[in-house]
Parts: sequence; C-alpha cells; structure tokens
Amino acid sequence: MKNADQAFVQADTARIAVEGSPQILIACTVTNQASEAPHAVPLAAAVIANTGKRPRPLLSDAGYWSETNAIALAAQQIDPFLATEKMRHGEPPPPPPRGRIPAALGLKARMRRKLQTT
Repeated sequence: MKNADQAFVQADTARIAVEGSPQILIACTVTNQASEAPHAVPLAAAVIANTGKRPRPLLSDAGYWSETNAIALAAQQIDPFLATEKMRHGEPPPPPPRGRIPAALGLKARMRRKLQTT
C-alpha cells in the first residue's frame, strides 16, 4: 500500500461489519489491498456465514461504492445503501430531490437519490 509520501509500505487493512444499534462486531476481513470496493460483497457473505441472516439494509461509506457491488448485493436480496461520494465533515447534506425518478437516471444517480430521500 502507499503511504502519505506515496512510498510503498507493507501494511494490512481491516474491514468490519457491526450490528446497527448495539454496535456488536459480526464480521471482519483483513487484506493488504487499500481499496474497499472489492470487499463489500465478501464482507456481506461473512455476515451471512456468521449470523445465518442477510443484512437488511447494508450501509457503507463511499469507499465501497461500485455499480458491481450495488447489483451484486441487490441480487442477494440485500438492500444496499452505499454512499456514492465523500462529504466533508460539517457540510450540510443536499436537499432531497422532488418528483418522479427520471427514467434515464443511472445506477449511481439512483443510489444518490435513494440516500437523499431516506
């Protein structure tokens, strides 16, 4: 992985899944990959393996966003709420959209709209 100086360092990253309100750790993965996106579906699979239940819904930060993840999670009857972009701390959220969903709206724009209206 690259550090802040853009030098390669031997490092690992861990991802965890927690149960909503009690914040109980229910699954984790460890890898040497910096990107989070390839680990959304395997982490959901680990939740299912550990609990015997599908996570409904599955919330994640922008690092896990990809159309592939949104499609794969929905195919498993998991309702994904994947942030599509980072927001600065203290930045107010955009106002929720009004009206019908445009037919030509892409998957990322639909997810952004879903997050703004939920």
